[in-house]
Amino acid sequence: MLESLARLFEEGGPPMYFLLALGALGLAATVGAGLFALLWKARRVALGVAVGLVALGLLILAVGFLGQAWGLRQMNAALAQVNPEDVAIIQMVGSAEARAPVILALLLCQPPLVTGIALVGLGWLRLKAPAAEPSPPAFD
Repeated sequence: MLESLARLFEEGGPPMYFLLALGALGLAATVGAGLFALLWKARRVALGVAVGLVALGLLILAVGFLGQAWGLRQMNAALAQVNPEDVAIIQMVGSAEARAPVILALLLCQPPLVTGIALVGLGWLRLKAPAAEPSPPAFD
């Protein structure tokens, strides 16, 4: 399994490093913001943190698609210098390699995106819930 991940990382090229950094940030943000949103009493702040997690997950996914576009552009630039008989094979292999950033992005966006969506739901429920009223003082 590690060999296939290493090969996937090699096929993806330079965008994979940026995705890996964003994925590490996403994992740290998932743990930190998840605990923050669960423990923080201010409802709107916790909801804002959850929306931030969703945005980070979507950013990781968008960078994966940008990496795919970069890979396809590199492949098309290389096709101009290739034997015309080999164009079909190079297009097939090149488009498969260009999908590597999307595959990694789909793996890395899941923790912040899923946690953020769950916390948005929790925050929405907290906003809808009435605030607890203080109990009246007991008279002896």
